[in-house]
Amino acid sequence: MKKTGIMRRIDSLGRIVIPKEIRSSLHIKESDKLEIYLDENENIMLKKDSTLKNKQNFLYDFLYSIYNINKKNVLITDKDKIIVYLGKNKDEYLNKRISKMLDSCLVRRVNLMENYKKELTIVDDNSVLCTYIIKSIISNGDVIGLFIMFSTSENEMINKTDDKIADIATNFLSKYLEE
Repeated sequence: MKKTGIMRRIDSLGRIVIPKEIRSSLHIKESDKLEIYLDENENIMLKKDSTLKNKQNFLYDFLYSIYNINKKNVLITDKDKIIVYLGKNKDEYLNKRISKMLDSCLVRRVNLMENYKKELTIVDDNSVLCTYIIKSIISNGDVIGLFIMFSTSENEMINKTDDKIADIATNFLSKYLEE
C-alpha cells in the first residue's frame, strides 16, 4: 500500500475527507460511488465503483448486435474509461482514459448528433474526423457513461436511423442498469 503522508480526523458523524490530491490523481468526482470494505488485515479499503464496468460482458454482446447491423464504430464509456469498443482501431481506444471533451460531455449530459464531418477526440491526443452521435447513459438520475457511434466513411455517414438506434440503446441501458 502506497503511503501519502496525509492524515485526516474522523468527524462526529464518522466522515472523513479524501484529500484533493488523491481525488485528483484517481479522478474521483463529486457523486462518484466508492465501495468500502475491509481486507484480510482489517485495513479499510475504498474502491471506485463503475456500474458499467461490472456489466462489461453484457455490454459487449449488446454493442456487438448494434455493430453487426450497421458496421459503424460503437463504444461505451463509464465516467473514466472506454470499457467496450467495437470497430476499427480497437487498440487505440479500449480501456483508455476518455478525453477532456468526453469528460465535458458527461458533466453537461450531452446528447448530440454531428452528421457533417467534424473532429471528435475520444482519447486525448487522438482525434478522428468523422460523423458521430454522443448520448448520455443516465441511471437513477446520474450520468454513468456515454454511448458513442461514429463513422469516418463518406459512404456510411451517421444518419437519423443511427440516432434512433442510439436513443433505443441508451434508453434500454438506463432502465437495465437502474438499481
